Amino acid sequence: MTSALQPRECTVTKKPQKKYGFFLRIEQDTAGHIIRNVERDSPADRAGLQDGDRVLRVNGVFVDKEEHAQVAEMVRNSGNSVVLLVLDDASYEKAQKEGVNLEGLGQKTSTGQQQEQQCPPSTATAAPQPRLCYLVKEETGYGFSLKNHVIKDVNSGSPAAMAGLKDNDILVAVNGERVDGLDHESVVGKIKQSEERTSLLVVDKETDSMYKLAQISPFSYYYKAQDSTPAKMQERVELHTEQKVNHKPRICKMVKGPNGFGFSLNMIKNKPGLFLTEVQSQGAAGRAGVENNDFLVEVNGVNVTNESYDKVVARIQSTGDRLTLLVCSKDAYRYFQGQNIPITASMAESDTPEPPAHTENHPAEPERNSPEPRERVTASTRADSDNSDDTKL
Repeated sequence: MTSALQPRECTVTKKPQKKYGFFLRIEQDTAGHIIRNVERDSPADRAGLQDGDRVLRVNGVFVDKEEHAQVAEMVRNSGNSVVLLVLDDASYEKAQKEGVNLEGLGQKTSTGQQQEQQCPPSTATAAPQPRLCYLVKEETGYGFSLKNHVIKDVNSGSPAAMAGLKDNDILVAVNGERVDGLDHESVVGKIKQSEERTSLLVVDKETDSMYKLAQISPFSYYYKAQDSTPAKMQERVELHTEQKVNHKPRICKMVKGPNGFGFSLNMIKNKPGLFLTEVQSQGAAGRAGVENNDFLVEVNGVNVTNESYDKVVARIQSTGDRLTLLVCSKDAYRYFQGQNIPITASMAESDTPEPPAHTENHPAEPERNSPEPRERVTASTRADSDNSDDTKL
């Protein structure tokens, strides 16, 4: 059934500070990350993107099931070029109805096993073209060596091999910046600065010799061919995201119960943001409207987004029996961060009413001489694979 589906791999390349020329959206009652409003003669148009296409992969990473804000962020962080694996509207809808495994389909195409299904090149020319290769780092690295601007030791099945790098390819540019005038250490530094992903523009030896003979820079030729639009077209929209996300934060007021406030506070090391997990649906936090994976913005009216994990824990622990949190969903948090918009309580839909004091009926128990145990809050650090800190509250 999957053989009838033909995803296309489109490389969209723009000049620095310019625009890709398409909208990325999710729409009500429509599945997938949707390409809309492709500008005529824009980089997106020349790469072969079409209205209604669904994005399956971004730079080799399967994203069909990812949150929309994360996919948009991946595109924005791609620099001056992004590789999108897309499926046309009708094929995507058919795949949804038939339960096709799109991840397996996309992986097969993105490895180059169905090159005939890729988007046509942006310019018709008989000249050999430089190749733009997108690499997404694995735990063991990218899977190649660099020796004086020459690609060596490409490991089979590695990100380098999957991206199309070959032994003896000559490196022309890293993330849209030419490297022919840089020394070896500087080039390696540029690749390492990319952290999890990088784009490499390369040519094989024969192509390099041809460009040298013609005294043409492969870098200049490639980017001139990729973006030959008039200046007025370059000013158009790069990427617009429309989401079914309530961007408004929520004020959650709660009174501590016999088991505390009923949530855990987490963070991922070396990443900004504190978020809440293990929210007990019938606990104080759950009844106040806190949801799992909400990001924490304020504690009792104090913004804590820039405070350390330990300081926020101490602030919550010292609050007494009543606690007011300003929280927002993960999608909303990323949206506001991406737009550099500070999150404040005034943005919340409405102030929540004060919760009643917690009362519970318990069976009668015989009196004891021992003092009643105090409410205890234990802070513990987990050594999980996600490198998160977890404090039970």
